[in-house]
Amino acid sequence: MKKLFLLIALLALLASSAVALDDGGGSYITGYWNVDGTECNKVFTPYAPHDLYLYLILNTAVVDTVTAVEFRLDNWVPDSGGMITYNWETELAIPEEGGIVNGMSLAFPGTGVQAVALPDGRDAVLLGTLTLLGLGPDWPTVGGAPHQVTVLPNATTDILTMVDEHYVQYDIGGGWFTFNGDVTCPNVAAEKTSWSEIKSLY
Repeated sequence: MKKLFLLIALLALLASSAVALDDGGGSYITGYWNVDGTECNKVFTPYAPHDLYLYLILNTAVVDTVTAVEFRLDNWVPDSGGMITYNWETELAIPEEGGIVNGMSLAFPGTGVQAVALPDGRDAVLLGTLTLLGLGPDWPTVGGAPHQVTVLPNATTDILTMVDEHYVQYDIGGGWFTFNGDVTCPNVAAEKTSWSEIKSLY
């Protein structure tokens, strides 16, 4: 019950964020097809599981401990034709109505979760591991066509954010990853990618 109250409080904080958020210093959420955070594209094989690791890449000069995040996955894979298992790093994971394509809120109880170093030296928090299993050749894309997924603001609250251990909320960026494509991994940590900059890519 205590965890539920904490989540409700954090969600209320996120939902009420009409004021400008603090700058996250280039921190961003993105996905990788390996735990080391170096592979941004996956060529799918039917009937074989593929793990996607969702990371919050942190500028630890600004924040090194996180208690909550909010985001969505734009252009996510369809429900039919495959199986998706969501293994979040917290029990307090609440999707918006309609699922992760509309929004996802994660809260880390207690003192939050601290960043750890990836092999390339970036500091990161693993948010969850999503296991995708295609049940035929046309999933997640018809005929194995290239497909890009982008991390964007929650469609309900219109924010892409993280909250530190002092419950200060920060504006962060979003990366991208692909299926059956050829993509250079995004590195928006050096310069924060705003929502308007993301939209300009399309």
